[in-house]
Amino acid sequence: MNIPDQPFSKPTPDEWQKILAEGGGDLMASPYMGEGRRKLADALESNGYQYPARSLLSGKLIPLLGRAYFPPRVRTFSIFDADAADHGVSVIPVEPQPLTEGWLPASVGISPVTETMNARPRWKRKHFVAQLQNGHCVLSPWGYAIFSKNEHYSVDFCCNDGPMIAWSGVVPQPTYIPGTVAVLAHSWSHAVFHWIMESMPRMELLRLAGFPPETDKIDRIVVRSLEKWHHEFIERLEIPIEKFVEVGHIGHITADTLLVCSNVEESDWTKDPPYFEPEPWVTRLVADFIPDENPVSPTERIYISRANAGSRRIANGDDLKLFLEKNSFRTVFFEDKTMAEKAAIMRSAAVVVTPSGAALTNIPYMRPGTKCVVLYPEDHFVSLFNAICANVGVVHIHAVFPSIVRYFPGQFCGVAEHLREQLIDIPHLADILNHFNVPVAL
Repeated sequence: MNIPDQPFSKPTPDEWQKILAEGGGDLMASPYMGEGRRKLADALESNGYQYPARSLLSGKLIPLLGRAYFPPRVRTFSIFDADAADHGVSVIPVEPQPLTEGWLPASVGISPVTETMNARPRWKRKHFVAQLQNGHCVLSPWGYAIFSKNEHYSVDFCCNDGPMIAWSGVVPQPTYIPGTVAVLAHSWSHAVFHWIMESMPRMELLRLAGFPPETDKIDRIVVRSLEKWHHEFIERLEIPIEKFVEVGHIGHITADTLLVCSNVEESDWTKDPPYFEPEPWVTRLVADFIPDENPVSPTERIYISRANAGSRRIANGDDLKLFLEKNSFRTVFFEDKTMAEKAAIMRSAAVVVTPSGAALTNIPYMRPGTKCVVLYPEDHFVSLFNAICANVGVVHIHAVFPSIVRYFPGQFCGVAEHLREQLIDIPHLADILNHFNVPVAL
């Protein structure tokens, strides 16, 4: 068994193709990483490469506790070390603009089902953009690791799989991209929420550091993949589409100058699913992305349906739609809406009801004092939407319902929590709406 020491142990491209084929090919098949990671670990080990982080695969991720997390053979450094320049690293501090005064709510509602977390204290993180001369970025399905020119792991960019990559030391052969290259290939950056709440804010940090992505200060921008819907964002940002390099979910790139931004969200990787709480300046940035050209008082009741989505649909969706429409809710489908249309709908809403999903990335467009009722299954309750509501002064109302696995254990027990359908107790939802002064009748 080969236990690699730094510098990297690099399988050849042919070896990697064999490893990926044995690993099942699609390592994103189980996004909460259980099966996907195990397949990759099995394939690595069967080809003579040890994956020492296997002990972490079956449980929740262990948060990175400084360099003590790693065995001595893994060489680490911090971009803030006195000798960071010896690693070819320099750091540019940046300070995003604060929230518009008055956005943070003085008080928020408390759901009769689950106590809200909207009122938790916020703190101000120090942001930066790091420049790594001849730096390396190694990607896995659920994260990336940043290494210096002399192949030392930077402990400043812990992103889920990053510590595992460093611990293993097994990486693909590098692909060289000339010039100045910005990394926007963080976990799930190909998905709507993570693109809007994590990739776009990183572009703002690059701009503040003197590297506007739309200018020739940056030669290439590394992303995991670009979908059709990405193009509307990129056009609004006025970034030439040819700047983007799609590297997929497993890869290793190196560049003359690698630009890597600080994290733009508070996260807790000990939770399953992980908690992400976008910082207040991020929601301000999103709110300003679509100008409010027709300020009107919010009066509408909006139901955002996921009937056309690929997951988290409502099992009794027709009954729910009928109940809400009978109570003056307008049903909309965001899959066929432009960004401007989505912003206009949210700005017109006095109350929004929707299952948890990417549509809620548009909460920043809602008016302060309005209400957002999020339908959660008990086995997939995440904090990010009430955090966004808190940032913009919207009352987040928890409506938590029993998992569909209670009723159909054979059909859904093997389906990841974030993919399961929901079964809504409509009388219970009516009680919640009435409790929060959204009058409805059965």
